[in-house]
Amino acid sequence: KTGVLVQYQRILITMVNYPLFRFLYRVVFYTFCGAFIISSLLIPSYLRSLPELFLWHTEELTSEFSTDKGIASFEDFLKLEKGLFKELETKITKPVSDSPQSRINRFSEDSISYPGGTAGKNWNRTYILETDSPERSILLLHGLSDSPYSLRSIGQQLHGRGSLVLGLRLPGHGTIPSGLLDTSWEDMAEAVMLAMNYLQKENPGKPVYIIGYSTGAALALHYALLSLTESNLMKPAGLIFISPAIGVSKVAALAQFKEKVSKFPGFEKMGWTDILPEYNPYKYNSFTANSGNQVYQLTRSIQKDLAIVRKQGGLDGLPPILSFQSIVDATVSTPALVDNLFQQLTRPGHEIVIFDLNRSVDLDPLVKKDPVPSVHRLLDTTNVNFTVSFVTNHEHGSEVFIHRKRAGSSTIETKNLALSWPQGVYSLSHIALPFSENDPLYGKRDPSSEALNLGDIPLRGERGLLTISPNEIIRLKWNPFYPFMEEKIVNFIDMKE
Repeated sequence: KTGVLVQYQRILITMVNYPLFRFLYRVVFYTFCGAFIISSLLIPSYLRSLPELFLWHTEELTSEFSTDKGIASFEDFLKLEKGLFKELETKITKPVSDSPQSRINRFSEDSISYPGGTAGKNWNRTYILETDSPERSILLLHGLSDSPYSLRSIGQQLHGRGSLVLGLRLPGHGTIPSGLLDTSWEDMAEAVMLAMNYLQKENPGKPVYIIGYSTGAALALHYALLSLTESNLMKPAGLIFISPAIGVSKVAALAQFKEKVSKFPGFEKMGWTDILPEYNPYKYNSFTANSGNQVYQLTRSIQKDLAIVRKQGGLDGLPPILSFQSIVDATVSTPALVDNLFQQLTRPGHEIVIFDLNRSVDLDPLVKKDPVPSVHRLLDTTNVNFTVSFVTNHEHGSEVFIHRKRAGSSTIETKNLALSWPQGVYSLSHIALPFSENDPLYGKRDPSSEALNLGDIPLRGERGLLTISPNEIIRLKWNPFYPFMEEKIVNFIDMKE
Protein backbone atom coordinates (compact mmCIF):
# COMPACT_ATOMS: atom_id res chain seq x y z
CA LYS A 1 0.00 0.00 0.00
CA THR A 2 2.89 2.35 0.84
CA GLY A 3 4.49 1.64 -2.53
CA VAL A 4 1.27 2.43 -4.39
CA LEU A 5 0.91 5.68 -2.45
CA VAL A 6 4.47 6.69 -3.35
CA GLN A 7 3.74 5.97 -7.03
CA TYR A 8 0.63 8.17 -6.92
CA GLN A 9 2.67 10.95 -5.32
CA ARG A 10 5.28 10.72 -8.09
CA ILE A 11 2.59 10.83 -10.78
CA LEU A 12 1.00 13.87 -9.13
CA ILE A 13 4.35 15.69 -8.89
CA THR A 14 5.06 14.91 -12.54
CA MET A 15 1.65 16.27 -13.59
CA VAL A 16 2.12 19.48 -11.60
CA ASN A 17 5.41 20.11 -13.39
CA TYR A 18 3.73 19.95 -16.81
CA PRO A 19 3.01 23.43 -18.27
CA LEU A 20 -0.39 22.26 -19.58
CA PHE A 21 -1.48 21.20 -16.11
CA ARG A 22 -0.41 24.55 -14.64
CA PHE A 23 -2.28 26.34 -17.41
CA LEU A 24 -5.50 24.39 -16.79
CA TYR A 25 -5.17 24.95 -13.06
CA ARG A 26 -4.94 28.70 -13.60
CA VAL A 27 -7.97 28.65 -15.94
CA VAL A 28 -10.09 26.80 -13.38
CA PHE A 29 -8.86 28.95 -10.50
CA TYR A 30 -9.46 32.28 -12.24
CA THR A 31 -12.82 31.13 -13.61
CA PHE A 32 -13.94 30.22 -10.12
CA CYS A 33 -12.70 33.53 -8.71
CA GLY A 34 -14.40 35.46 -11.51
CA ALA A 35 -17.67 33.63 -11.01
CA PHE A 36 -17.49 34.29 -7.28
CA ILE A 37 -16.85 38.02 -7.77
CA ILE A 38 -19.62 38.39 -10.36
CA SER A 39 -22.06 36.49 -8.16
CA SER A 40 -21.12 38.66 -5.19
CA LEU A 41 -22.00 41.74 -7.24
CA LEU A 42 -25.10 40.48 -9.05
CA ILE A 43 -26.94 38.54 -6.34
CA PRO A 44 -27.27 41.48 -3.91
CA SER A 45 -28.45 43.65 -6.81
CA TYR A 46 -30.97 40.97 -7.79
CA LEU A 47 -32.23 40.67 -4.20
CA ARG A 48 -32.68 44.45 -3.95
CA SER A 49 -34.79 44.38 -7.11
CA LEU A 50 -37.26 41.92 -5.58
CA PRO A 51 -40.39 43.11 -3.74
CA GLU A 52 -40.16 43.51 0.02
CA LEU A 53 -41.16 40.65 2.30
CA PHE A 54 -44.11 41.32 4.60
CA LEU A 55 -45.23 39.80 7.88
CA TRP A 56 -47.01 36.94 6.10
CA HIS A 57 -43.76 36.06 4.31
CA THR A 58 -41.56 36.00 7.40
CA GLU A 59 -43.67 34.98 10.41
CA GLU A 60 -43.72 31.37 11.57
CA LEU A 61 -46.88 29.72 12.89
CA THR A 62 -45.69 27.13 15.40
CA SER A 63 -49.07 25.35 15.68
CA GLU A 64 -48.84 23.96 12.14
CA PHE A 65 -48.98 20.18 11.76
CA SER A 66 -45.83 18.25 10.93
CA THR A 67 -44.75 14.64 11.27
CA ASP A 68 -42.45 15.42 14.20
CA LYS A 69 -45.33 16.69 16.36
CA GLY A 70 -46.44 13.17 17.22
CA ILE A 71 -50.10 13.66 16.25
CA ALA A 72 -51.68 10.20 16.19
CA SER A 73 -55.36 10.91 15.46
CA PHE A 74 -57.40 13.14 13.19
CA GLU A 75 -59.19 14.57 16.23
CA ASP A 76 -55.83 15.81 17.52
CA PHE A 77 -55.07 17.15 14.04
CA LEU A 78 -58.25 19.25 14.22
CA LYS A 79 -57.39 20.51 17.72
CA LEU A 80 -53.98 21.58 16.46
CA GLU A 81 -55.59 23.32 13.48
CA LYS A 82 -57.96 25.21 15.78
CA GLY A 83 -54.95 26.52 17.70
CA LEU A 84 -53.24 27.34 14.40
CA PHE A 85 -56.00 29.70 13.30
CA LYS A 86 -56.02 31.37 16.71
CA GLU A 87 -52.29 31.90 16.28
CA LEU A 88 -52.93 33.29 12.79
CA GLU A 89 -55.41 35.78 14.22
CA THR A 90 -53.00 36.91 16.95
CA LYS A 91 -49.80 37.11 14.89
CA ILE A 92 -51.13 38.23 11.51
CA THR A 93 -54.79 39.25 11.28
CA LYS A 94 -54.88 41.60 14.28
CA PRO A 95 -51.62 43.48 13.47
CA VAL A 96 -52.56 43.81 9.80
CA SER A 97 -56.15 44.88 10.55
CA ASP A 98 -54.90 47.57 12.97
CA SER A 99 -52.61 49.11 10.35
CA PRO A 100 -53.39 50.94 7.09
CA GLN A 101 -53.82 48.21 4.50
CA SER A 102 -55.23 47.72 1.04
CA ARG A 103 -58.90 46.92 0.54
CA ILE A 104 -57.82 43.69 -1.10
CA ASN A 105 -55.42 42.26 1.49
CA ARG A 106 -56.67 38.82 2.60
CA PHE A 107 -55.17 39.33 6.07
CA SER A 108 -57.14 42.49 6.86
CA GLU A 109 -60.59 41.98 8.41
CA ASP A 110 -61.90 45.04 6.57
CA SER A 111 -60.74 43.78 3.18
CA ILE A 112 -63.11 42.49 0.51
CA SER A 113 -60.75 39.52 0.14
CA TYR A 114 -60.80 38.54 3.82
CA PRO A 115 -61.65 34.80 3.99
CA GLY A 116 -65.27 34.27 4.96
CA GLY A 117 -66.60 37.10 2.86
CA THR A 118 -66.93 34.67 -0.05
CA ALA A 119 -69.35 31.72 0.09
CA GLY A 120 -70.37 32.51 3.68
CA LYS A 121 -67.55 30.87 5.68
CA ASN A 122 -63.79 30.52 5.91
CA TRP A 123 -63.07 27.66 3.51
CA ASN A 124 -59.36 27.72 4.35
CA ARG A 125 -60.02 25.33 7.23
CA THR A 126 -60.66 21.60 7.21
CA TYR A 127 -64.40 20.93 6.97
CA ILE A 128 -66.59 17.87 7.46
CA LEU A 129 -70.01 17.61 5.80
CA GLU A 130 -71.98 15.03 7.76
CA THR A 131 -75.20 13.23 6.89
CA ASP A 132 -77.37 10.51 8.42
CA SER A 133 -76.35 6.97 7.42
CA PRO A 134 -73.87 7.99 4.70
CA GLU A 135 -73.56 5.58 1.81
CA ARG A 136 -69.89 6.38 1.26
CA SER A 137 -67.10 8.69 2.37
CA ILE A 138 -65.32 11.27 0.21
CA LEU A 139 -61.88 12.72 0.95
CA LEU A 140 -61.09 15.98 -0.88
CA LEU A 141 -57.43 16.94 -1.36
CA HIS A 142 -56.67 20.40 -2.73
CA GLY A 143 -53.62 21.56 -4.66
CA LEU A 144 -50.34 23.26 -3.79
CA SER A 145 -50.77 26.81 -2.38
CA ASP A 146 -54.56 26.29 -2.55
CA SER A 147 -57.10 25.55 0.17
CA PRO A 148 -60.10 23.26 0.79
CA TYR A 149 -62.20 25.83 -1.11
CA SER A 150 -60.94 24.38 -4.40
CA LEU A 151 -63.12 21.24 -4.22
CA ARG A 152 -65.98 22.78 -2.26
CA SER A 153 -68.55 22.57 -5.08
CA ILE A 154 -68.05 18.89 -5.89
CA GLY A 155 -67.95 18.12 -2.16
CA GLN A 156 -71.31 19.79 -1.59
CA GLN A 157 -72.80 17.96 -4.57
CA LEU A 158 -71.67 14.56 -3.27
CA HIS A 159 -72.76 15.43 0.26
CA GLY A 160 -76.23 16.07 -1.11
CA ARG A 161 -76.17 12.56 -2.55
CA GLY A 162 -75.64 10.88 0.81
CA SER A 163 -71.86 11.10 1.28
CA LEU A 164 -69.79 11.88 4.34
CA VAL A 165 -67.38 14.50 2.96
CA LEU A 166 -64.06 15.59 4.47
CA GLY A 167 -62.29 18.56 2.88
CA LEU A 168 -58.76 18.35 4.27
CA ARG A 169 -56.55 21.40 4.73
CA LEU A 170 -53.08 20.22 3.83
CA PRO A 171 -50.29 21.36 6.20
CA GLY A 172 -48.78 24.72 5.30
CA HIS A 173 -51.92 25.87 3.50
CA GLY A 174 -54.83 28.19 4.21
CA THR A 175 -52.91 30.50 6.57
CA ILE A 176 -49.90 32.51 5.38
CA PRO A 177 -47.52 31.86 2.46
CA SER A 178 -44.57 31.35 4.82
CA GLY A 179 -46.33 28.16 5.94
CA LEU A 180 -44.84 26.53 2.85
CA LEU A 181 -41.25 27.53 3.56
CA ASP A 182 -40.60 24.38 5.58
CA THR A 183 -43.60 22.08 5.07
CA SER A 184 -42.67 18.79 3.41
CA TRP A 185 -44.69 16.48 1.20
CA GLU A 186 -44.29 13.86 3.92
CA ASP A 187 -46.20 16.17 6.30
CA MET A 188 -49.03 16.34 3.77
CA ALA A 189 -49.00 12.57 3.19
CA GLU A 190 -49.21 11.95 6.95
CA ALA A 191 -52.26 14.24 7.18
CA VAL A 192 -53.91 12.24 4.38
CA MET A 193 -53.39 9.01 6.33
CA LEU A 194 -54.93 10.53 9.46
CA ALA A 195 -57.96 11.66 7.44
CA MET A 196 -58.42 8.23 5.84
CA ASN A 197 -58.24 6.54 9.24
CA TYR A 198 -60.88 8.96 10.53
CA LEU A 199 -63.28 8.23 7.66
CA GLN A 200 -62.82 4.50 8.13
CA LYS A 201 -63.66 4.87 11.82
CA GLU A 202 -66.60 7.25 11.36
CA ASN A 203 -68.23 5.35 8.50
CA PRO A 204 -67.11 1.72 8.91
CA GLY A 205 -67.72 -0.77 6.13
CA LYS A 206 -68.48 1.93 3.55
CA PRO A 207 -66.31 2.75 0.52
CA VAL A 208 -64.01 5.76 0.55
CA TYR A 209 -63.27 7.74 -2.62
CA ILE A 210 -60.45 10.26 -2.86
CA ILE A 211 -60.81 13.30 -5.11
CA GLY A 212 -57.50 15.06 -5.63
CA TYR A 213 -56.75 18.30 -7.44
CA SER A 214 -53.20 18.90 -8.73
CA THR A 215 -50.80 18.03 -5.87
CA GLY A 216 -53.80 16.58 -4.03
CA ALA A 217 -54.09 14.00 -6.82
CA ALA A 218 -50.43 13.06 -6.39
CA LEU A 219 -50.99 12.61 -2.66
CA ALA A 220 -54.05 10.45 -3.38
CA LEU A 221 -52.03 8.22 -5.71
CA HIS A 222 -49.20 8.02 -3.19
CA TYR A 223 -51.65 6.83 -0.53
CA ALA A 224 -53.27 4.30 -2.87
CA LEU A 225 -49.89 2.81 -3.78
CA LEU A 226 -48.92 2.66 -0.12
CA SER A 227 -52.17 0.85 0.71
CA LEU A 228 -51.17 -1.94 -1.70
CA THR A 229 -48.12 -2.79 0.40
CA GLU A 230 -49.29 -1.87 3.91
CA SER A 231 -52.23 -4.00 5.06
CA ASN A 232 -53.16 -1.67 7.92
CA LEU A 233 -54.17 1.10 5.49
CA MET A 234 -57.70 1.27 4.12
CA LYS A 235 -57.79 0.85 0.35
CA PRO A 236 -59.78 3.55 -1.48
CA ALA A 237 -62.66 2.37 -3.65
CA GLY A 238 -61.79 4.84 -6.39
CA LEU A 239 -59.54 7.77 -7.26
CA ILE A 240 -60.69 10.91 -9.07
CA PHE A 241 -57.99 13.27 -10.33
CA ILE A 242 -58.40 16.86 -11.53
CA SER A 243 -55.33 18.40 -13.24
CA PRO A 244 -53.13 15.84 -11.46
CA ALA A 245 -49.48 16.61 -10.69
CA ILE A 246 -48.07 13.25 -11.76
CA GLY A 247 -45.17 14.89 -13.53
CA VAL A 248 -43.69 18.39 -13.27
CA SER A 249 -40.82 20.17 -14.95
CA LYS A 250 -37.32 19.21 -13.76
CA VAL A 251 -36.77 22.94 -13.35
CA ALA A 252 -38.74 22.52 -10.11
CA ALA A 253 -35.78 20.60 -8.71
CA LEU A 254 -33.62 23.74 -9.05
CA ALA A 255 -35.81 25.29 -6.37
CA GLN A 256 -33.88 23.19 -3.88
CA PHE A 257 -30.79 25.33 -4.53
CA LYS A 258 -32.70 28.58 -3.95
CA GLU A 259 -34.22 27.16 -0.80
CA LYS A 260 -30.80 26.28 0.67
CA VAL A 261 -29.33 29.69 -0.21
CA SER A 262 -32.29 31.42 1.47
CA LYS A 263 -31.20 30.04 4.86
CA PHE A 264 -28.24 32.45 4.92
CA PRO A 265 -28.86 35.83 6.61
CA GLY A 266 -29.78 38.48 4.07
CA PHE A 267 -30.77 35.94 1.42
CA GLU A 268 -34.33 35.28 2.67
CA LYS A 269 -35.87 36.46 -0.60
CA MET A 270 -34.15 33.59 -2.41
CA GLY A 271 -36.65 31.31 -0.69
CA TRP A 272 -39.39 32.67 -2.94
CA THR A 273 -40.05 32.20 -6.64
CA ASP A 274 -42.87 34.77 -6.50
CA ILE A 275 -43.43 37.60 -4.02
CA LEU A 276 -46.84 39.07 -4.78
CA PRO A 277 -49.73 40.89 -3.07
CA GLU A 278 -52.06 38.51 -1.20
CA TYR A 279 -55.53 39.43 -2.46
CA ASN A 280 -56.82 35.89 -3.10
CA PRO A 281 -58.70 34.67 0.01
CA TYR A 282 -58.24 30.97 -0.74
CA LYS A 283 -54.92 30.69 -2.56
CA TYR A 284 -51.44 32.05 -1.94
CA ASN A 285 -50.14 34.34 -4.67
CA SER A 286 -46.59 34.28 -3.27
CA PHE A 287 -44.87 30.97 -3.96
CA THR A 288 -41.97 29.44 -2.05
CA ALA A 289 -39.04 27.64 -3.64
CA ASN A 290 -39.65 24.82 -1.19
CA SER A 291 -43.12 24.25 -2.68
CA GLY A 292 -41.74 23.50 -6.13
CA ASN A 293 -39.11 21.22 -4.66
CA GLN A 294 -41.64 19.30 -2.54
CA VAL A 295 -44.00 18.54 -5.41
CA TYR A 296 -41.01 17.43 -7.51
CA GLN A 297 -39.83 15.11 -4.73
CA LEU A 298 -43.37 13.76 -4.35
CA THR A 299 -43.63 12.88 -8.04
CA ARG A 300 -40.23 11.16 -7.87
CA SER A 301 -41.38 9.14 -4.88
CA ILE A 302 -44.51 8.09 -6.76
CA GLN A 303 -42.45 6.80 -9.69
CA LYS A 304 -40.34 4.75 -7.27
CA ASP A 305 -43.51 3.41 -5.62
CA LEU A 306 -44.95 2.44 -9.01
CA ALA A 307 -41.76 0.55 -9.86
CA ILE A 308 -41.80 -1.29 -6.52
CA VAL A 309 -45.46 -2.29 -6.85
CA ARG A 310 -44.90 -3.53 -10.41
CA LYS A 311 -42.05 -5.77 -9.21
CA GLN A 312 -44.20 -7.13 -6.40
CA GLY A 313 -47.00 -8.31 -8.64
CA GLY A 314 -48.28 -5.49 -10.76
CA LEU A 315 -50.78 -2.68 -10.41
CA ASP A 316 -53.95 -4.79 -10.57
CA GLY A 317 -54.72 -3.81 -6.99
CA LEU A 318 -54.96 -0.11 -7.79
CA PRO A 319 -58.53 1.20 -7.49
CA PRO A 320 -60.27 2.55 -10.61
CA ILE A 321 -58.97 5.97 -11.63
CA LEU A 322 -60.94 8.73 -13.38
CA SER A 323 -58.77 11.67 -14.39
CA PHE A 324 -59.55 15.05 -15.99
CA GLN A 325 -56.83 17.02 -17.75
CA SER A 326 -56.55 19.99 -20.09
CA ILE A 327 -54.52 19.24 -23.21
CA VAL A 328 -52.50 22.38 -22.35
CA ASP A 329 -51.32 22.87 -18.79
CA ALA A 330 -48.62 25.31 -17.73
CA THR A 331 -48.30 23.79 -14.25
CA VAL A 332 -48.11 20.01 -14.70
CA SER A 333 -47.15 17.67 -17.53
CA THR A 334 -50.03 16.16 -19.51
CA PRO A 335 -47.74 13.63 -21.28
CA ALA A 336 -46.40 12.50 -17.88
CA LEU A 337 -49.95 11.66 -16.77
CA VAL A 338 -50.34 9.34 -19.76
CA ASP A 339 -46.83 7.87 -19.93
CA ASN A 340 -45.94 7.68 -16.23
CA LEU A 341 -49.31 6.51 -14.95
CA PHE A 342 -52.02 5.42 -17.38
CA GLN A 343 -49.70 3.52 -19.72
CA GLN A 344 -48.47 1.57 -16.67
CA LEU A 345 -51.95 0.37 -15.65
CA THR A 346 -52.55 -3.32 -16.17
CA ARG A 347 -56.31 -3.78 -16.07
CA PRO A 348 -59.40 -1.98 -17.46
CA GLY A 349 -61.56 0.25 -15.30
CA HIS A 350 -59.57 3.47 -15.61
CA GLU A 351 -60.39 6.52 -17.73
CA ILE A 352 -58.64 9.72 -18.74
CA VAL A 353 -60.68 12.69 -19.99
CA ILE A 354 -58.71 15.27 -21.99
CA PHE A 355 -60.11 18.71 -22.86
CA ASP A 356 -58.95 20.04 -26.22
CA LEU A 357 -58.30 23.62 -27.35
CA ASN A 358 -61.20 25.64 -28.74
CA ARG A 359 -60.90 24.71 -32.42
CA SER A 360 -63.39 27.36 -33.56
CA VAL A 361 -60.89 30.09 -32.67
CA ASP A 362 -58.37 30.46 -35.49
CA LEU A 363 -55.17 30.58 -33.45
CA ASP A 364 -52.96 28.39 -35.63
CA PRO A 365 -50.53 31.21 -36.52
CA LEU A 366 -50.22 32.12 -32.82
CA VAL A 367 -49.95 28.67 -31.22
CA LYS A 368 -46.38 27.61 -30.41
CA LYS A 369 -47.07 23.89 -30.81
CA ASP A 370 -50.40 22.12 -31.13
CA PRO A 371 -50.43 19.14 -28.73
CA VAL A 372 -53.38 17.38 -30.38
CA PRO A 373 -51.32 14.79 -32.38
CA SER A 374 -50.40 13.01 -29.13
CA VAL A 375 -54.10 12.59 -28.30
CA HIS A 376 -54.88 11.33 -31.80
CA ARG A 377 -52.13 8.72 -31.43
CA LEU A 378 -53.73 7.64 -28.16
CA LEU A 379 -57.13 7.29 -29.84
CA ASP A 380 -55.58 5.32 -32.71
CA THR A 381 -53.84 2.83 -30.39
CA THR A 382 -55.89 -0.31 -29.74
CA ASN A 383 -53.91 -2.03 -26.99
CA VAL A 384 -54.38 0.44 -24.13
CA ASN A 385 -55.83 -0.75 -20.83
CA PHE A 386 -57.77 2.41 -20.11
CA THR A 387 -60.61 4.40 -21.65
CA VAL A 388 -59.71 7.60 -23.49
CA SER A 389 -62.26 10.42 -23.73
CA PHE A 390 -61.48 13.52 -25.77
CA VAL A 391 -63.66 16.62 -25.44
CA THR A 392 -63.29 18.75 -28.56
CA ASN A 393 -65.18 20.80 -31.17
CA HIS A 394 -65.15 21.52 -34.90
CA GLU A 395 -63.40 24.57 -36.32
CA HIS A 396 -66.75 25.84 -37.60
CA GLY A 397 -68.65 25.73 -34.31
CA SER A 398 -68.22 26.23 -30.56
CA GLU A 399 -70.43 23.25 -29.56
CA VAL A 400 -68.39 20.48 -27.97
CA PHE A 401 -68.69 16.72 -28.29
CA ILE A 402 -66.77 13.79 -26.85
CA HIS A 403 -64.81 11.08 -28.65
CA ARG A 404 -64.64 8.02 -26.40
CA LYS A 405 -62.64 4.85 -26.95
CA ARG A 406 -63.09 2.15 -24.33
CA ALA A 407 -60.19 0.09 -22.98
CA GLY A 408 -59.08 -2.60 -25.43
CA SER A 409 -61.46 -1.38 -28.15
CA SER A 410 -60.75 0.14 -31.55
CA THR A 411 -64.20 1.73 -31.84
CA ILE A 412 -64.57 5.44 -31.14
CA GLU A 413 -67.97 6.57 -29.88
CA THR A 414 -69.00 10.20 -30.39
CA LYS A 415 -71.59 12.10 -28.37
CA ASN A 416 -72.71 15.74 -28.31
CA LEU A 417 -72.39 17.25 -24.82
CA ALA A 418 -74.84 20.14 -25.33
CA LEU A 419 -72.15 22.53 -24.08
CA SER A 420 -70.20 25.24 -25.89
CA TRP A 421 -66.99 27.20 -25.63
CA PRO A 422 -67.63 30.72 -24.29
CA GLN A 423 -66.74 33.57 -26.59
CA GLY A 424 -63.12 34.65 -26.26
CA VAL A 425 -61.91 31.48 -24.50
CA TYR A 426 -59.30 29.52 -26.45
CA SER A 427 -58.43 26.79 -23.90
CA LEU A 428 -58.87 25.59 -20.36
CA SER A 429 -56.09 25.99 -17.80
CA HIS A 430 -54.63 24.00 -14.92
CA ILE A 431 -56.51 26.03 -12.31
CA ALA A 432 -59.84 26.24 -14.18
CA LEU A 433 -61.05 22.63 -13.99
CA PRO A 434 -62.47 22.42 -10.42
CA PHE A 435 -64.54 25.62 -10.62
CA SER A 436 -67.92 26.16 -12.24
CA GLU A 437 -69.12 29.21 -14.12
CA ASN A 438 -71.28 30.06 -11.09
CA ASP A 439 -68.46 29.97 -8.54
CA PRO A 440 -68.77 33.24 -6.58
CA LEU A 441 -65.01 33.85 -6.47
CA TYR A 442 -63.50 32.26 -9.58
CA GLY A 443 -66.53 32.05 -11.89
CA LYS A 444 -68.05 34.60 -14.25
CA ARG A 445 -68.61 38.04 -12.77
CA ASP A 446 -72.11 38.92 -11.59
CA PRO A 447 -72.59 42.59 -12.60
CA SER A 448 -75.08 43.09 -9.75
CA SER A 449 -72.67 41.87 -7.05
CA GLU A 450 -70.04 43.95 -5.26
CA ALA A 451 -68.28 40.87 -3.85
CA LEU A 452 -64.73 40.07 -4.87
CA ASN A 453 -64.53 38.16 -8.14
CA LEU A 454 -61.24 36.91 -9.57
CA GLY A 455 -62.67 34.87 -12.42
CA ASP A 456 -63.27 37.79 -14.73
CA ILE A 457 -60.91 40.67 -13.92
CA PRO A 458 -61.92 43.63 -16.13
CA LEU A 459 -58.58 45.44 -16.12
CA ARG A 460 -57.07 47.09 -19.19
CA GLY A 461 -54.25 49.62 -19.44
CA GLU A 462 -50.51 49.97 -19.88
CA ARG A 463 -48.20 47.09 -19.07
CA GLY A 464 -45.70 47.30 -16.23
CA LEU A 465 -47.90 49.42 -13.95
CA LEU A 466 -49.53 46.71 -11.83
CA THR A 467 -47.87 44.16 -9.59
CA ILE A 468 -50.39 41.63 -10.92
CA SER A 469 -48.93 39.57 -13.74
CA PRO A 470 -50.71 39.79 -17.12
CA ASN A 471 -50.68 35.98 -17.01
CA GLU A 472 -52.87 36.15 -13.91
CA ILE A 473 -55.41 38.30 -15.73
CA ILE A 474 -55.56 36.26 -18.94
CA ARG A 475 -55.54 32.79 -17.33
CA LEU A 476 -58.96 31.13 -17.29
CA LYS A 477 -60.15 30.39 -13.75
CA TRP A 478 -63.42 28.53 -14.33
CA ASN A 479 -64.45 25.50 -16.34
CA PRO A 480 -67.22 25.94 -18.94
CA PHE A 481 -67.57 22.14 -18.99
CA TYR A 482 -67.85 21.75 -15.23
CA PRO A 483 -71.43 20.32 -15.41
CA PHE A 484 -70.12 17.49 -17.63
CA MET A 485 -67.21 16.82 -15.27
CA GLU A 486 -69.42 16.81 -12.18
CA GLU A 487 -71.93 14.45 -13.79
CA LYS A 488 -69.13 12.12 -14.85
CA ILE A 489 -67.73 12.03 -11.30
CA VAL A 490 -71.16 11.21 -9.87
CA ASN A 491 -71.71 8.45 -12.44
CA PHE A 492 -68.22 7.04 -11.81
CA ILE A 493 -68.99 6.65 -8.11
CA ASP A 494 -72.48 5.24 -8.77
CA MET A 495 -71.13 2.62 -11.18
CA LYS A 496 -68.51 1.42 -8.71
CA GLU A 497 -71.24 0.77 -6.17
